[in-house]
Amino acid sequence: MKLKKLAAMGAACGIAIAGLGVASMASAEPVSNSYSLVGSDTLQDAANAITNGTTLTGSLVRVTSTNKTLGSFDAFGSTAIQTKQGGPFFGRPAGSGAGVTALRASITGAAYSGNKGVPARTITGQVDIARSSSGPGTNANANGLLAYIPFGRDA
Repeated sequence: MKLKKLAAMGAACGIAIAGLGVASMASAEPVSNSYSLVGSDTLQDAANAITNGTTLTGSLVRVTSTNKTLGSFDAFGSTAIQTKQGGPFFGRPAGSGAGVTALRASITGAAYSGNKGVPARTITGQVDIARSSSGPGTNANANGLLAYIPFGRDA
């Protein structure tokens, strides 16, 4: 009887320790040496699967490039993020509009403030792709500065 209790306690401790290891790895933020994606939480799970890899369809599917890592930053989490090594920490873009604003600031060199409480920073070259679940609206332009590519379409 004591042996069964000891085995059960050992199994429970092992599961708890394994859960802690998974939880700490999942909460880590990526730092990209290539493209960084920010914005909409509607599209973040699909973007995370592409950048981190998924076996949902059976075999592993992941976007890779020689010595390059993609970084997809969730819309919600810590207040500030650092998308590229050596780059500034800036307010996390939470949502479609914030992602597009961060992308625009990354292209134009304008200061980006992001979340409340995080000072505005110049984030030139820090954001490469904005996940946006809305259309181009007033962001549409003829000079090609922002290109909107549909992720999916309704029937």
